[in-house]
Amino acid sequence: MTPRPRVLMAHRYYWPDTAPYGRLLKPLAVGLAAAGMDVTVFSTQPFYGSAGRQTRLPVRSCEDGVRVIRSRWIGAPGQHRLARLLADLAFVVALAWHLLIGRRYDLVTVSTSPPVTGALAVRLMSLLRGSAMIYHCQDLHPEAAIAGGLLKPGWLSELLQRLDAWTCARANRVVVLSADMREGLARRGLANENVTVLNNFVVPAPQTVTAGGAVWDKPPGCFLVLFAGNLGRFQGLESVMSAAELLQDQERIRFVFVGEGVLLPELRARARRMRRCNVALLGFQPQPVLDQLLAQADVALVTLKPGMHRYSYPSKTQSYLAAGCRLLAAVDEPSELATMIRTQRLGGVCPPDRPELLADAILGLSRGPAVDSDDRLRAQRAARQFSEQAVVSRWLSLVRDVLGEGKGR
Repeated sequence: MTPRPRVLMAHRYYWPDTAPYGRLLKPLAVGLAAAGMDVTVFSTQPFYGSAGRQTRLPVRSCEDGVRVIRSRWIGAPGQHRLARLLADLAFVVALAWHLLIGRRYDLVTVSTSPPVTGALAVRLMSLLRGSAMIYHCQDLHPEAAIAGGLLKPGWLSELLQRLDAWTCARANRVVVLSADMREGLARRGLANENVTVLNNFVVPAPQTVTAGGAVWDKPPGCFLVLFAGNLGRFQGLESVMSAAELLQDQERIRFVFVGEGVLLPELRARARRMRRCNVALLGFQPQPVLDQLLAQADVALVTLKPGMHRYSYPSKTQSYLAAGCRLLAAVDEPSELATMIRTQRLGGVCPPDRPELLADAILGLSRGPAVDSDDRLRAQRAARQFSEQAVVSRWLSLVRDVLGEGKGR
């Protein structure tokens, strides 16, 4: 009997963590296991957001046919940047040690959390153990960190870029989310012969219903501007808050943020300082509440800082489209996202980091026609390319190709 190929999928977050990639990774792992592969996930204890820190799970378990190892070394890192860096380092060390002394894997997949160092450690250890590697780039670092204001250009950023370029060049496959991100890799001087463009699928939130039902009810006549996703440094949410401040006197217009991330405390503090607060920051919400908000939204925001489209892709776009939302994107042009929105008539586009133009666009939409059934059908048709079944099927083909190449060597 032919032994089942052994696959390790490594990431800081895994279900029931509420981080987007933690929820994305489970269907990928379960899909590979269902196809006859011996799949292990290497992660940590849940700690993303307030809900995750209340959960403590076994170090080793089997869930839906997938072995899960949650490193006992790493707890919740908190909000301080140094604490997060130390937690990242602890995860990289734990992962490298597991790959060095544990069972040998035919293939290891790793994403960009933690950035640069996680994939570098996986490539070094997989070379030692003779494993293939897929580098799943949700963002390109350190470029994304520089564009997001988390890292200044200099010797450290140059060193990190060279290290990540080395990893990308030697990975069996590098998976990016858009053609813009592939161009970002090409700017490093890489040939891109091993790069595959494969976007994420729509990832539902957990179905757990909170006590008391929905936490925010849309008032009659309200024009609801919704942002649902990670509240991080790459999204340019400071400009969204500035647009909200410019629209304080427009009583119909209300902004609702759903999600958690490092910027949440800062956004809450800024909302408290507003003369007339038209902003609600709800934190992470279960799927029934999110579904209600998506159905009520008059426009859903997709925002990135200038230049970020080459290094990241806002996967919240897929969830918006699946719900039939009209989009308003504050992103660079030309970009793959802006082109899709314009050519498929899915909403509007305005420049990033221009809160006055974003406010004007929102005000114009609030005075125009409401979203109708044709708008929703167009959005839902566009979302079909991001279905879980389609994306998991492409991942299965990719993994089989890489494993097949390994056997041929």
